[in-house]
Amino acid sequence: MIFSLQATKGYKIDFAHDAIATETGSLNIKEETKRKIRISAGGTQAVIKLLPLLNPFKYGKLAFQYISHRALRWTLTPITIVTAFIANMTLAFSSQTFFLLFIAQLAFYLLAALGYMIKDRPTKFKLTYIPYYFIYMHYCVVLGWIKYFSGKQKVTWDKAKHASGLRATTN
Repeated sequence: MIFSLQATKGYKIDFAHDAIATETGSLNIKEETKRKIRISAGGTQAVIKLLPLLNPFKYGKLAFQYISHRALRWTLTPITIVTAFIANMTLAFSSQTFFLLFIAQLAFYLLAALGYMIKDRPTKFKLTYIPYYFIYMHYCVVLGWIKYFSGKQKVTWDKAKHASGLRATTN
């Protein structure tokens, strides 16, 4: 958010082509959920505090980048998922195209449910894991909204436990 605040003051942000960032995965799904909810609450806070960046006439390309990467992700996507499902369900029997779209959407959610059921297996099956993770991620966004708007988002946070502390052993 600091970079965005600087951008509203006219500062430019350069991309460092040689920068390297690494991140280890969370220790488990509980830690990942805690992390995603915190990030979502912070993303929601940033969108609200940086409303001026939504003005493409003033900020041009930066506004487009901000809207597409941050604002839509933390505000509209979970709502559009539910809206699309209701719309497709309502229109499913009005034409073959809408019926096929509704069946495809149902199949996606069934794959997500299956992905949820097998999420703790060591091997991930991409056909189920990707839909599961997509839905899980947006579920965490909604929980982040609740955390932010209920006033429970803290300035500091409990750092999620990462898998990097684990060491593989061999016999």
